[in-house]
Amino acid sequence: MFLVPALAGYIAFAIADRPASHRIHCGAVAVFVGGGFIGGIVGGLIAGFTALWISRIVVPRWLRA
Repeated sequence: MFLVPALAGYIAFAIADRPASHRIHCGAVAVFVGGGFIGGIVGGLIAGFTALWISRIVVPRWLRA
């Protein structure tokens, strides 16, 4: 049961190169709804491209963490 969330997490990490908890959550949701292996791949792709898109938003210096 942990293979699909781990797969989704590593796919998203390879795309965005950023650690985030939502990567594994997408894979867990895929298992929960019965998406299986393909659902984990799609979830990883969505999470990776979302993290990549968010990381390219320019934030003022005073607002950065």
